[in-house]
Amino acid sequence: MSREGGRDILATKKQAMALMVAKEKEVQIFWKRLKAGTLLDRAGGGKVEILSPGTWNFEEGPDFRDAKFAVAGEIVRGDVEIHIKSSDWIAHGHSSDPRYRNVKLHAVLEDDAPEAVPSVITVLFPADAKFAKSKTSQNMKFGAGECTKLFSSMDDDSVHRLLSDAGVERFREKARGATAEIIARGFDNALLRRIFEAVGYKKNKDNFIELFERVSAHPEFSGGKIVDALIWGESGLLPDPTTRKIHPEMKELARGLWGAWWVRREGDRPPIKWVKSGVRPLNSPERRIAGLCSVISKSGIRISAKIAALKRSSRSPAKFAEELVRLFTASDPAWDSWTNFRDKRNVKAAVIGEMRSLDIAVNVVLPFLFAKFAMENDSGGAGFCLDTYKISPRPQDNIRIETAANKWFVPPSRAEAVIRDAASAQGAIYLMKKFCEGNSSYCPVCGLRMSLSKSKAGA
Repeated sequence: MSREGGRDILATKKQAMALMVAKEKEVQIFWKRLKAGTLLDRAGGGKVEILSPGTWNFEEGPDFRDAKFAVAGEIVRGDVEIHIKSSDWIAHGHSSDPRYRNVKLHAVLEDDAPEAVPSVITVLFPADAKFAKSKTSQNMKFGAGECTKLFSSMDDDSVHRLLSDAGVERFREKARGATAEIIARGFDNALLRRIFEAVGYKKNKDNFIELFERVSAHPEFSGGKIVDALIWGESGLLPDPTTRKIHPEMKELARGLWGAWWVRREGDRPPIKWVKSGVRPLNSPERRIAGLCSVISKSGIRISAKIAALKRSSRSPAKFAEELVRLFTASDPAWDSWTNFRDKRNVKAAVIGEMRSLDIAVNVVLPFLFAKFAMENDSGGAGFCLDTYKISPRPQDNIRIETAANKWFVPPSRAEAVIRDAASAQGAIYLMKKFCEGNSSYCPVCGLRMSLSKSKAGA
């Protein structure tokens, strides 16, 4: 085959793939617009009633999360994957992908697979379905909920109080979980373990917990520079400078860490399976580890002593909030310009920025500190922590806050006025998880909608 002929075949395959992706997007839009009560044919016979199409997932994994449907009178909840052909499930490797383990419904245009997918119900789109090309608007992506009118009838301060109260309940739930961990591990170990997890972000949080378990088992895990070498060494991300390719500017750093680690390593362990696919370079595991080491160098392993000192020196919750964010913000001259030991960045960026630091303070440190004071019957200390939480700044938006803004408020920009601090942001997340996600966005029986309706009727 000529080179030109091979290029033509490759171009044709790419065009076919592009058309398939475009077609799937149209089918996804059709699915999102399905009304509650829609009946679809089940492959092999029977009907499936769609109660809620779920939440459109714009990250890796199934197309829709937390859908709800009925099969032979039984309510089923789970994720939904959409394909042109049912055989695409195998072709795309979903059977061995853990991200798809909660898929309960496979919606397709054509059922051409010789065997059904175990534990997954396949449904067929109607033969006369019209899949119109359309731009994906914000309203289409998230869908307005039935709470919209109820929230619209409340003034900004009332909505803010509602969300803040929910945020306090979320805070207390976290504190209750922290109490059990403190009892089991001691305050410093329990808190540091959760800080390791938070530094890992969503995709590597379990790996950072594994890293903590490995590092904390070392008898020399007590402080000083040796901690950096233990963390880097156990991570498996520290390259051997004698055999691995390292940027010349990073060789001295790698050589020093490797020398301290080599004499303390305790045999070969199975490598930690770091997730790098889909992770932004600024969030690489190497940068997260560098940030973690920087924080520990400022606080020490007994992090409670450092936090207690900051609390004593802070005359107000607002000042304490500032000091906590400063403690967990990490700028490291050796790492701010690097993604790993090979790749240098053109622009410097702190290895742990203020927004991630705020997240650690709000979601980890303050609930743990509140739990500690509560266990000691120190109501003043517990109250100070709760007040600090309430006045902490609004963190960076995540997908739940963005979804809440689009489902609850008209216009969605109203969220800026009512989600204006950490407590109200956490409250929005709490209500989204408990009601919208907990009920698969099936508004007719939503407890939040019913509660708001009763409050309005009684006003």
